Amino acid sequence: MQFYAMLIGGILLLTVVALHYYILQHFRSSMHMKGKSLKKPVVWGISAAMAATMLLCLASGSALPYLPWLQQGMGLLGAIMIGMMTTCLLLFPICDGIALILKKTKLQKATAIWRKIYAGGLSVLLIAVAITGYGIWNATVLHQTKYTISVEAYNGKPLSIAILSDIHEGSALRRDHLERIVAKTNAMYPDLVLICGDLFDENTAKAERTTAYQTLAKLQSEYGVFFVFGNHERNLNPDGAMRHALETAGITVLEDEVVTLAGLNIIGRKDASGNRAALDTLVAQADPNLPTLLMDHQPKDTAQAATLGVDLQVSGHTHGGQIFPGGWISEAVNEANYGLRRDEAYHLIVSSGCNLWGVPFRTEKHTEIVSVTLQSA
Repeated sequence: MQFYAMLIGGILLLTVVALHYYILQHFRSSMHMKGKSLKKPVVWGISAAMAATMLLCLASGSALPYLPWLQQGMGLLGAIMIGMMTTCLLLFPICDGIALILKKTKLQKATAIWRKIYAGGLSVLLIAVAITGYGIWNATVLHQTKYTISVEAYNGKPLSIAILSDIHEGSALRRDHLERIVAKTNAMYPDLVLICGDLFDENTAKAERTTAYQTLAKLQSEYGVFFVFGNHERNLNPDGAMRHALETAGITVLEDEVVTLAGLNIIGRKDASGNRAALDTLVAQADPNLPTLLMDHQPKDTAQAATLGVDLQVSGHTHGGQIFPGGWISEAVNEANYGLRRDEAYHLIVSSGCNLWGVPFRTEKHTEIVSVTLQSA
């Protein structure tokens, strides 16, 4: 297992080095040392250094809980490097294609105009800077996204539900972000709070987890706070310690369990990354006379949920893609990527998450708290 992990890590490093080299070679004619353009081995060396730095920033964000200034600094550096790299990787192939077409067609006037626009790659660099700045700014803004769901089987008063997902406390992000999430959630005066997994990353330090439990204990709602585990937490609860800590903070943890309150069933599933009960087994335990709300970290088994009569499923996991074109990839590998989808009486809400993963950078969707008003049809 260790060999395969090292092999995958080596392949990843070589791939990122090659991608950096592809970008830098577009600027090689403008990069000089002692009056001469840099030679290819030097560019390869720079590419390797940049790739190693970027991967270090991605890997170390959750490993520096006692050095917050370094954690945040590396997170910001990682965001800048990710933003610049992804934008250049999107734009340079287009530029290369245009240059190839102009070369083949031998359109001299068009070629001259294109060279002025391209400006030796400077235009791409400026666009990359602008998009990176937007991505870093967008990562700091916490939105409230509102939906109204009408359910025929629901007979109670309109129910206000706050949905939190993918908080990833301990990632390379602002250290006061969880406090902001809790404060904004409480300001919504929800009847019910649902936390849909990935509260932590795999390497979130114990001290940060302890602080997070204390902060989450401040959440206020009439019917309580409910939690399901995500894929990033599968190794944090082997002996039930995380569940115990959450329950001590006043949060109800559902692991393939069903509860009934406020005129509806709430089913909380274990994450799809591990062994879990079949959905039909869980639905069979619910009151058939009440509407059913399903909490599942990943948007899985959605067609089955619709067939079994689930009225509302809430999920996260995808981050809405986070970094373009991640949304296209997420849409391809998941049953849904973001937003509200409906299949007759079945509703699915996939949140882009209250936070980010890896680096504080987002060009797809936004960070959000989802606010749902559940009412009778």
